[in-house]
Amino acid sequence: MPIRIDGTNTAANPGITGADADTGLQFGTDEVKILTGGTERVTVDSSGRVLIGTSTALTNVYQNAGAITPQNQFASQGNSYNGGLSLINYSSSGFSSTLSFGQSKTDTLGANVLTTNGEPLGIINFTGNDGTNFRTAAQIMCLVDGTTGSGDMPGRLTFSTTTDGAATPTERVRIESGGTVLIGNSIIGDSSNGQGILVTDGGFIRLGNVTGSGSASMAQFKTGGSSTEVLRFRCDGDIENQNNRYGGISDANLKENIVDSASQWNDIKNICVRKFNFRGDLGYSTHTQIGVIAQELELVCPGLVKDSYDLDENGSNLETSRKSVDYSVLYMKAVKALQEAMTRIETLETQNASLEARLTALEGGAE
Repeated sequence: MPIRIDGTNTAANPGITGADADTGLQFGTDEVKILTGGTERVTVDSSGRVLIGTSTALTNVYQNAGAITPQNQFASQGNSYNGGLSLINYSSSGFSSTLSFGQSKTDTLGANVLTTNGEPLGIINFTGNDGTNFRTAAQIMCLVDGTTGSGDMPGRLTFSTTTDGAATPTERVRIESGGTVLIGNSIIGDSSNGQGILVTDGGFIRLGNVTGSGSASMAQFKTGGSSTEVLRFRCDGDIENQNNRYGGISDANLKENIVDSASQWNDIKNICVRKFNFRGDLGYSTHTQIGVIAQELELVCPGLVKDSYDLDENGSNLETSRKSVDYSVLYMKAVKALQEAMTRIETLETQNASLEARLTALEGGAE
């Protein structure tokens, strides 16, 4: 027979009785229960599990959570609006409520043993019932992401969802310890290849399989519910769009110090226009192109040439650098030089017309 500690505790009515009560603390042979209103509210069972709202631990919650199937040490069940959990902190110093997950690689409570690379530190599992069991629909996991040691615990976050018809969740997004963000099924685990998006903390973005060839090696942008392709980036660097328009912000309300450009005649005259092809051993397309050489242009128009670091496959700076040319500005210089040439041509046309008129007059007088 269980022992109950009722809410009343007087000499005439002692707190420990053998009678049933609506409110009290019940000690069983292998469990402890807290009751209010005649209903069990909290149970500590023989396995040491703390159960709120139920006396029976669920065994069908982690049906497809992955390789890890934890044993619930704390579980809460509720109905209607009673399934929530709130952590509220009041602090004049600005401290917030904290929910901590952790792992020490030992079965001994309180012991400090090094956690190693790839081991999970915490999991948030989102489940729904399929009529028989609770199935994982999505999952957020934190894992060790590198070599650990004293004061060093690199970590990564993974975000997984379960495809319709699949049994387990698949990783879709990863935030690595260095800040790199991987998005896409095949790019995760192999950031040098695969279909997906790679974004690093330095702002480097990869769309699609940039190391391959063909249609799989480009990024496509569509409108109208992804039905109409309007922009395409190819792996060889070509950019294609559906209306052949490329714009820049040019509103007069956004500008000041507006004056006429100086002459561009000499700059354009001194620029060497070359034919060339890029080196195939560096992975570039080798078709013949027309353009300028950055080092040569730099001698004439240094403001149009920029130096930038080469990037590795993860977007990190390498020791080497390369020069690039602001062709859009070069084209505007050419437009200005063309206007100057047109003015000179029009002047020559006017002078020529005047000379022809005088010549005609002279010829007429000679007759």
